[in-house]
Amino acid sequence: MASEAESGIPLTHWATLVYGEYAPSMYALRCWIRKGRIQPPPQWVRGKWRVQPTASYQEHGASD
Repeated sequence: MASEAESGIPLTHWATLVYGEYAPSMYALRCWIRKGRIQPPPQWVRGKWRVQPTASYQEHGASD
């Protein structure tokens, strides 16, 4: 079984840690995943999105 360090933390928990009460919705987080805005990218593990605690949102250029 993978440890938390290997598989990361739940995406919604990460969003709360980073943005507090202003955390984006799960819909917005999934959009960010599709667009590659969360780095390192979250992983789908046992039916849930998991991300490294040190991950961050990466803004791309205005063209996308």
